[in-house]
Parts: sequence; structure tokens; C-alpha cells
Amino acid sequence: SPSYTEASDAGLTEEERAARFGPQGHEGHGDDFIADEGRDQGQIFGTGSVVNVGSDSWSQTITAGVEGTLESIKLLVESAHPGGVDLHLAIYEGGHPLSGTPLLVETVTFTNNEQRMFTWETAPAGLHFDVGDIFSFAFSASEPGVILSGNDPPGYRGGELYRNGAPLPANDVNDLAFVTHVETE
Repeated sequence: SPSYTEASDAGLTEEERAARFGPQGHEGHGDDFIADEGRDQGQIFGTGSVVNVGSDSWSQTITAGVEGTLESIKLLVESAHPGGVDLHLAIYEGGHPLSGTPLLVETVTFTNNEQRMFTWETAPAGLHFDVGDIFSFAFSASEPGVILSGNDPPGYRGGELYRNGAPLPANDVNDLAFVTHVETE
């Protein structure tokens, strides 16, 4: 039987495909893959890996695909820590290694056995990126027990996932599953 991608992609022109699946042409299912105004980079659904945050420091480099202000970053988050756990989030200008002062920092608390789509609203920070600019999304947890959805290889081609400053092996989860939204001027 055809996969969702084969069935839903059949007969579409390149323009129609880009409008339906987003600027990077990622395929999957769910509302994130229907024409989504302001969607720039990433993929959440149709991924098969997880990122067990543990006590490590993580960062995902992201390349801006459209010019504008970063409105939000969406993640699929699961917390299994009794009593809840804090997820520390930050955005840095540039790729690796992380350097300088973060452009934006926030801590979000997730409760025990919570799984949900989380949208980090970044618009108030006014972070403007041009096409091709690279920024890093850094994250860590106060305690083990936070799991984020991840991408299997080849994953997101516009960046790389790092754990404690080092890229992951080629056969491991190679990117965080995320979607960025941008307000274009």
C-alpha cells in the first residue's frame, strides 16, 4: 500500500508541494504539514527517534530559510520525572561552538507523565534572521526524565544536533524534531 507521502504527493507540482509541505519539502502527517503560514524550518511528525535530554547539554543548529522575525519553535515534549522537571531553553547567534551571550533564555516546567506539543513563543525577543543565517537552539533539563522527538538520518539538512558540544554519530538520532515559524516583513 502507498505511504502517506506517496499518496499525498502524487501529481503535485513543485509549487504545490512546497505550499503543502513547507519550504524545506519535509513530508509527514498532521497539521504541521499542511500549508502553515510562517512555517520555515524543521519537521516534527514522521520522525522515528527520540532525544533523551538526561543531564547533558544539547544544541541544534538551524539555518534560516526565510527572512524575518523568529516567532516560535515547536517541539514534542515528554516528561517522565516524578514531580516535574525544568527544561532550560536558549537561542544563540551562529553555529558551533556556542559563544557569547544568549539572545533569548527561558525555563519551562513540565509535569510528570506529560506529553504535549510545546510552542516556545520567541516573538517578544524580536530575533530577526536573514536567509542563510545560522542560529543555535540550546536546551538542557534540571533533572533526567525529559524526552524530545528526534529525527532519524538524514534528518534536517540545514543544521546539526550536538550533545555536550560534540555532534552525534552518523547512525544515531541526528537532529531534534522541531518546526520554526517566522513573521516575514
